[in-house]
Amino acid sequence: MNTTIPTPFELTKGTNHWLDVSTALGRFDVYLRQLAKVTIAQHEIVQMLNNDQHQFWEKRISPNPFKVFIYTVEQLHDKNAARQQQFKLDLQEFLRLKTPLMQFDQVPKGDSHQDSSRYAEHLDICEPQFNNLRNQIVQDANRTSAWIIEKFIESNDVVVSGKDNFASILNKWSEDPCLK
Repeated sequence: MNTTIPTPFELTKGTNHWLDVSTALGRFDVYLRQLAKVTIAQHEIVQMLNNDQHQFWEKRISPNPFKVFIYTVEQLHDKNAARQQQFKLDLQEFLRLKTPLMQFDQVPKGDSHQDSSRYAEHLDICEPQFNNLRNQIVQDANRTSAWIIEKFIESNDVVVSGKDNFASILNKWSEDPCLK
């Protein structure tokens, strides 16, 4: 295994990844489109299959009869007690569990900022040298979140708890984290 850590710029074309890190892997819409839960135009399929930015994993439309429950990590740690309770009930119902789910806020939340300086691959995405990389990530996130909100969660085969809150969280993906 190659232990040399590539520069972030080497992981932006979608043809290269390191320890499953690449900008292309953040395009969740590419994965979700393959579930065939929404109608996809022929040109979208061709674009997805021929996109050079995502060529290091095989893509295919794989219809299945199962519903999808989509959520964000933020929903697991929602401070709003009513939304948190509804989320747990919706997930419990989706999974057909008889036993109520535990309180998610009692599960330790991973914090990537806790001691990130001990990792050689740590970088500050807000440094000026990463402006173009960050812009690409934000543009990709904008496309992904828009597709999920406008198409994917509108499918009868997709279940989302608190659709408005979920959409609000995804809309934040379009914001540059360094401009806050």
